[in-house]
Amino acid sequence: MSKILIRNISIFTGDKENPLLLEGCVTIEQGKIASVTTGVYIEPDNFDMVIDGQNKLIMPGLINAHYHSYANFVKGLNPTVALEQWMLYTMALGGLLTPEDVYWNVLSGAMEMLKTGTTSCMDHLAQGPEALDAAMQAYRDIGIRVTMAPMISDKPYYATLPVREELVPAEFKNQEVPSANDLLELTTSLYKKWHTKEGRLQVAFGPSGPQRCSDQLLRECARQAMLLDTGFHTHVLETRAQARTAESLYGKPMIFHLDQLGCISERTSLVHSIWLSEDEIDLVASRGATVVHSPASNSILGSGIAPVTKYREKGVPVALGTDGANVSGSLSMFGSMKLAGLIHNALNEQPDTWIQPHNVWEMVTHHGPKVLLQNDLGTIAPGQKADLVLLNLENCSLNPLNNVMWQLIYSEPVSAVETVIVQGKPVLLNGRLLNNSEQKIMDETTKRGQRIRDAFFRTHKDQVERQSAILQKLC
Repeated sequence: MSKILIRNISIFTGDKENPLLLEGCVTIEQGKIASVTTGVYIEPDNFDMVIDGQNKLIMPGLINAHYHSYANFVKGLNPTVALEQWMLYTMALGGLLTPEDVYWNVLSGAMEMLKTGTTSCMDHLAQGPEALDAAMQAYRDIGIRVTMAPMISDKPYYATLPVREELVPAEFKNQEVPSANDLLELTTSLYKKWHTKEGRLQVAFGPSGPQRCSDQLLRECARQAMLLDTGFHTHVLETRAQARTAESLYGKPMIFHLDQLGCISERTSLVHSIWLSEDEIDLVASRGATVVHSPASNSILGSGIAPVTKYREKGVPVALGTDGANVSGSLSMFGSMKLAGLIHNALNEQPDTWIQPHNVWEMVTHHGPKVLLQNDLGTIAPGQKADLVLLNLENCSLNPLNNVMWQLIYSEPVSAVETVIVQGKPVLLNGRLLNNSEQKIMDETTKRGQRIRDAFFRTHKDQVERQSAILQKLC
């Protein structure tokens, strides 16, 4: 790996009291940060690459703790409806993807993330083995860091809804589902092939949601995650309907049921987590699990607002994710950070407990690494992985630079992103991808997106709209 010197640069430390170091130098060796200094001259001849940081800010790469790569080609095709109806559109659209579509889908999303300062993501992707391999190859090619959690479910969709089975129309009951054993084999095979490749590719266990999985599948996912020392990532209590489903399925709150199966631990990340009871929150805190907040998708679907202030009071780590582009509109973590910093305080009449910019930054760079089980990400310090972003300070969002923490969270400096380094390798330089042709990615996105859109309108739209109307009445 090349040795890189970044000199004469403003260093964003992320520290609440002392967030900015001026005229600093950062050196990179073997994919890690070797030194961070200020006021010291470092001889450039000893380095393979020297980056002049004049009028630039360096910060840790952002971590997207929940994302669905399948959605990049289909954003805008789902209507704004409740999750239970929205899922019908998503299942139909996702089923139209070929493995080659998945490859370009991943590149499209990774390009957007890199260009907006994200260097790591947790991809919760529901596809078969060939398509999952294609996804991992795409991540390998473009250079971003990823943990892939194949999104698996062994229950038919109708069985996950808070509706008595005799009321469910027959057309909902013809869905075939794979066995728990087949789904576990899917994930473990992907793990054996790809986990730790390039030093930045990982595989975790990703049951879609407790109500969508048998107890056998949930229990085995948790057990295998522990044996393989990897993560357990799942959607939990995103809607009121899911809370009602939990009571009818288990006769107890969902988190308590998951805990009895061994699914709540420090390696667990619980996405959304909007409708937990106080006792469930206490249990999550006691087990050291992490909640992943997705404010954009929760707002678009009307699912609710996660009790982030309560989680913070109870000591529950909260990470942040964009969710899929078809339910958030964007993969910019700057946008998600801004939204997370805005929506909670308006409902809170106690200003001393308001979410501050440094709290949002902590979600992304302190708790995001916990979701990926990588504690050497998120800060600029010797020994940390060199996942770094350089921003142009001569950008409207950062000029004048009066309060760097505030401006990173609320001014959305997406257009200031110039250079991105992952695992010590530049993958974006002067705003352009280095490992892939941006025009080729755009052309493939246009072509494949149009084909999928046309196929959906031709063969699925009428049926999905009819089923959506039925579900609206039932749920």
